[in-house]
Amino acid sequence: MSLAIFPTLPGMTWEIKKTPEFRTSVQKAVSGREQRGAFRAYPVWLFSLQFDYLRAAGSRNEYETLQGFILGRRGSFESFLFLDPTDSVCTDMPFGVGNGVQTVFQLTRAFGFHGGFSFTEPVENIRSLVAIKINGVATGSYAVSASGLVSFTTPPANEAVLTWSGTFCFRCRFLDDTEAFGQTLPNLWDLQELKFIGAPGNKL
Repeated sequence: MSLAIFPTLPGMTWEIKKTPEFRTSVQKAVSGREQRGAFRAYPVWLFSLQFDYLRAAGSRNEYETLQGFILGRRGSFESFLFLDPTDSVCTDMPFGVGNGVQTVFQLTRAFGFHGGFSFTEPVENIRSLVAIKINGVATGSYAVSASGLVSFTTPPANEAVLTWSGTFCFRCRFLDDTEAFGQTLPNLWDLQELKFIGAPGNKL
């Protein structure tokens, strides 16, 4: 299924809020000892956007565009793709190490892989793919599925580092079935908070 892409509108402020959410079960004994269980290996991300102005006059139909997009998704029912302006680009991102046998690898992205801490999660909604490299050398001997699986024609050599460059989207759904647009002038609207949840994978 081809998903609609969230529209880019000039009225969106740069005060984007983005929160990772895990789900953990915590059972605490009277002694204070805890037993914890993790239900999610990867987080779901909560987004909060604000639109200071949405014009609704002449050729500037930003209000109709956003309202129509929300209505078209039937509130929280239908998934869509969001190209996060703060987090959508990967450049020479590691996604695997060859062993001389394996030919299929999942594209991933990592936080902190240049520093001392790193967290990796799968990326499945590829918007554009610039390059796949093996030990820093670009290759064209591969195919990429819609879910971000890279299939090499020949297995990468043992300990060969695989990297990719490109852009990806978050697969999302709106958090609520209603949105409170406000009319500030005859042809001007705003939306103080638009919330949705998503992930680079295909959970939602």
